Amino acid sequence: MRRTGVFDVARVEIHDHWIRKDPGPPSPPTPLRVHESKDGALAAFAWPGRERPAHADDPGLWMMAEMAAGHGDLALPFAQREPGPASAKLPTYHHLRGSLLEAAGRNEDARVAYARALELDPASAETAVNLGPLLGKLGNPREGIAVLDRVIAAHPKASPALCNRAVLRLQVGDADGFASDLETAFRVAPNALVAGALAEHYRRAARADESARWARAAVRIDPTWGGQR
Repeated sequence: MRRTGVFDVARVEIHDHWIRKDPGPPSPPTPLRVHESKDGALAAFAWPGRERPAHADDPGLWMMAEMAAGHGDLALPFAQREPGPASAKLPTYHHLRGSLLEAAGRNEDARVAYARALELDPASAETAVNLGPLLGKLGNPREGIAVLDRVIAAHPKASPALCNRAVLRLQVGDADGFASDLETAFRVAPNALVAGALAEHYRRAARADESARWARAAVRIDPTWGGQR
């Protein structure tokens, strides 16, 4: 197996894992290549001796790569282009595109992207958890509740789904359902923000004892909670 240098670690060589009768000399040393270009945008890399793959220019894959690198601003232009055939088949692409568009305030476009992700992977709880509250923003809270109902039926301890459904239930005037979902979410994953929301809810409902109980629960988890209300 011929030896070749790696592109990201100095003075390191590896076998290229291609077993040949005459492996040939080691590859000539080349300067290190970092995983990002100088301006922060990702740079394409092709292994020496290999043709550039057909998917190298897939806007969807570039969008996903920029998002993975934490470059939402650089990912957004790729989200506005038609994906290539490779990324168009990936539920993850549509989910990430939806989250990117939602962050940019393009809620209807985000809804379409999440819906496509769920068409490709109906069991994607993460996508449904995002889609539910987005439907509430778009004026369809009952539709969002139905989406989250399905997630919670399949995953009764999905605290993010419970919290999001609680908000939507309050949006449609179901205060008891709001409190029930938050209390269930808290039992699954105790959280000062959830306890604080319940304390405020019961305070507004003039249920002082319950409000005080949840306020104490919030402070037990986060002693600074009272000062941040």
